[in-house]
Amino acid sequence: MLGIKFYRWISGKPFTSYEFGIISEHLAGIYLFFKGYTIVSRRYSGKRGYPTGEVDLIAYHKKTLIFVEIKKRKTLNLASESISPRQRYRIRKSYHLFTSRHPRFKNYGIRFDTILFGKDLLKPRHIKNAF
Repeated sequence: MLGIKFYRWISGKPFTSYEFGIISEHLAGIYLFFKGYTIVSRRYSGKRGYPTGEVDLIAYHKKTLIFVEIKKRKTLNLASESISPRQRYRIRKSYHLFTSRHPRFKNYGIRFDTILFGKDLLKPRHIKNAF
């Protein structure tokens, strides 16, 4: 994948939406790391038949487990509006599945954050307790 991205960068071809999403997720992970968070999981999803949504990042900071949804759109406002109620519901369900599989986090606090990227990928907006 890195080779494809490097080729696109050298050739001047635009990234696909999927590639921008992957890049945004990596940048968000780096951002959280430098803020003192520990990344536990990337692109976490439940098992088949259990309707949970994919969670972009799961991290913890101190004694709080944080589920992070990352959105990249043309503007920050469009990014913030792009998380549907159904998606929020599924991410919350992922919390229950994750803590049942990883009992060491059961006594941690819980938070659902959003990291938004607009046109400038180097200026994320981190919204704590977004939903």
